[in-house]
Amino acid sequence: MKILLSAFAFSPVWGSEPGVGWCWAIEMAKTHEVTVLTHRYFENHMRELEASMGQLPFEVIYFDVKPIWHQSYERYLNSQLYVLRWQWCARSFVKSLLKTRRFDLIHHLTWGTIRYPSFLQKLGVPLVAGPLGGGERAPFSFYKGVPWRERVREMLRDGLIWSTACDPMIHWTWGRTEVLLCRTRESMAALPWHVRKRCSLVQEIGCPAALSDKELMSMPGAGAPLRLLHVGRLLALKGMHLALPALADITRRGVDWRLTVVGVGPMLKHLQAQAHALGIAGRIDWLGGLPRERVMALYGRHDAFLFPSLHDSGGTVVLESLSQGCPVLCVDLGGPPHFVDATCGAVVPVRSGQPAPVVAGLVEVLTSWAGNRSALYSLRQGALRRARELSWPNRVRGAYELIESALRTS
Repeated sequence: MKILLSAFAFSPVWGSEPGVGWCWAIEMAKTHEVTVLTHRYFENHMRELEASMGQLPFEVIYFDVKPIWHQSYERYLNSQLYVLRWQWCARSFVKSLLKTRRFDLIHHLTWGTIRYPSFLQKLGVPLVAGPLGGGERAPFSFYKGVPWRERVREMLRDGLIWSTACDPMIHWTWGRTEVLLCRTRESMAALPWHVRKRCSLVQEIGCPAALSDKELMSMPGAGAPLRLLHVGRLLALKGMHLALPALADITRRGVDWRLTVVGVGPMLKHLQAQAHALGIAGRIDWLGGLPRERVMALYGRHDAFLFPSLHDSGGTVVLESLSQGCPVLCVDLGGPPHFVDATCGAVVPVRSGQPAPVVAGLVEVLTSWAGNRSALYSLRQGALRRARELSWPNRVRGAYELIESALRTS
């Protein structure tokens, strides 16, 4: 097929949304003729890559919308209002493009959120949107005790999610889109009822190339502490304020452990104070922000990845961990449970709206892993197998098989 990929954020250099756009385009170009529409800011990234690697496997068209106040583009690239404005102006641009170019499909990819849509519907070409996230949330009681700014942030976010189903712009845009892909059931449920019937569940991100079984590091000997790793921006949504009481509990049970935390954020001082109050501060190494290369090397040196996130719609660090043979412990909220199963880690259920059972679940898993290192090593091998199943080629190929099937039956 000839596909126009709308990816406002698109870069081989950056991670997150720009990196997602790049990885999808690379995989799509293996079986389709792809043209990427992105913001002109990323042109330098493409030119540098072409200079070092040669011609790209797809065409890139750059479209710009000038900032109103002439401030730096870096600031506007993270502005929700600017992204909406770019998406709106892109409709006229694409409409003109379609007068001279033929495409079989338009695919809106980034930003991939249910609350900030594309406007490329009904241009004479079917529109696919997603995978979309942003509808994930946790019970508000899970934020008890965190700084008030974090609680206000989550309260406002919950209000936005609630308003999605009755937002006229959402009805007008996603309601006229032929195929929608959602990353999680929570995001799908947040959409208007008449939109959900065209939704399919597809995760957005794929796994980096996994280590071979021979490259997997051996487990430490008996008596060595359980080595845990957490990577991510230190926000309340990452759930580390729930993990620290669990770690204090396993300490009282005689479990020897050590935690490495990579990341910075507004919760840093709160978490450090919490660890000190729980009497576990001496067991935690706070490394701050690190380059991705150093982070990737850390996964294989730890026994497990502790990621009790409360509403990540994806979880790139989860896939990075699996690719390095590091089992994952997460909570049954948001995107991570879509990646983790019993062969490569554990998912703690959320059976009520209270955090205490989740903390107890974390304690149970960590105690079990500390007492059975052979089972933990099997999980490390399972993590590599799971990473291969979740590879980028498999992710995009599976999504397009579903897209083509949905278009045939629509």
